[in-house]
Formats: sequence, structure tokens, C-alpha cells
Amino acid sequence: GQEWIFTKGAYDVILEKSSRIQQGNTAAMITPADKKRLEQQNNKMAGSGMRVLGFAYAPVSGTPQEKNLIFLGLSGMMDPPRKEAKQAVITCRKAGVKTVMITGDHKLTACAIAKQIGIYQKGDLCLTGRELEKMSDQDLDHVVQKVTVFARVSPSHKLKIVRSLKRKGNVIAMTGDGVNDAPAIKEANIGVSMGITGSDVTKQAADVILLDDNFSTLVAAIEEGRVIYQNLRKFSRYLRSCNIGEVL
Repeated sequence: GQEWIFTKGAYDVILEKSSRIQQGNTAAMITPADKKRLEQQNNKMAGSGMRVLGFAYAPVSGTPQEKNLIFLGLSGMMDPPRKEAKQAVITCRKAGVKTVMITGDHKLTACAIAKQIGIYQKGDLCLTGRELEKMSDQDLDHVVQKVTVFARVSPSHKLKIVRSLKRKGNVIAMTGDGVNDAPAIKEANIGVSMGITGSDVTKQAADVILLDDNFSTLVAAIEEGRVIYQNLRKFSRYLRSCNIGEVL
């Protein structure tokens, strides 16, 4: 007859809501030593590119509330990037297109994956949502060109990032699939939605829909677009030179 609450989520968020930790069949108060040990384990898993989740539970008395939870432990999951993603990022860089990762993952996880696919280079910056909240628009504008990874961000942060990049004179293409991505996709110069996993709201806000949800397809589209643009310029020059000659 006992009711329980079970929850999972970002390790640091779950730990903040927990006052005790499971030890065998009992629960003990969380000590600074426990937090240090958990932080070390989280950093170890996140640094290897794993997505780390924290798990907790608590007996319910009265109205269910997510506080004073009993922390159970961590779970690390591998979510490796697609093989074609690395080559697509390299192609973008050669073409003068900068790729920026915006994710809800832990900072260490995001940086590890970004390094694997070539988004994060030596000398680049990585900002978290909490750091963004403390920065004014002017502060963000000052460093945004150097940032290639934004971690632990919320929907409002995405909108702030897009606006900052636009203020710096960039032409922005923003990709996303969830309802929360729609404002940032609408704000960007080119909004791109996922065709398979994308929500209806995001698709309506987007200018382009990727039918296969593949980043490399977007790179191919940029390449084809540039070919068309170059052909239009060549044809325009040809017509101008011919018509001027005929007039003369």
C-alpha cells in the first residue's frame, strides 16, 4: 500500500534533489565524501563520451514531491555519433561553415563527443546554461565566436545563442526536432527541422525539413545550393556580356 516516486535525469540535478544515498538495504545521509566520489565517477564516464543519468527514489507521504530523494546511483550510456558526421564537419570547415553543438548533455560529455567529430578544437570555448544565465548579451557577444559547444542548455538559452550569433553578423542555420527548439529555429536565418523525429510545431517553424534526419544531408544541400548560385552568376555574366556586345 506504500506509494513511491522514482525519478531519473541529469546527474547533478538529481543529486541536488537528494538528501540521502542508498547503501545496501539502508539509506544514509549524503556526505561531502559521497558527493566527491560521485562527481569523480560522473566525470570519468562523461569524459569518455557517455551520457550519464542519475537515479533516485523516495516513499510518498501526502503530495508527491521531487525533493529529499534517496540517490541510487549513476548509469552511463554510449550514444556514439554517426560515422558520416565527422566527415561532414570537416567538409563544412573547408567550405567556411562553422558547426556549433548545442545540447542538454553534461559539459564533459558534450566536449568529448565534439572532439570526436571535430567540432571542438584546441583553443575553443565550452559554455554551460548556468554560465549563459550569468552573462549579459554584451558579454555573450564578446565570446560567442570562440564557443563551439554549449552544454546543459534550455530552450531560452538556444534563442539567446542564435540572437547573439546574428548580432555578430553571421548567417545562422539552426537545426532541431522538439517543440522547445521551435523559437530558435524561427529566429535563425535558416530553420532546419528533422523530418522523422521532428514535431509538427518545429516543422511548421522551419524553412527546410531533413527527411532522413542526417546532418551530412544538410552539408550536401549547402554544396548543391552553392553550385546553383555559382551557375546563376556565370549565366548572368554570360547574358550581360552578350547583350552589351549586341547593343554595341
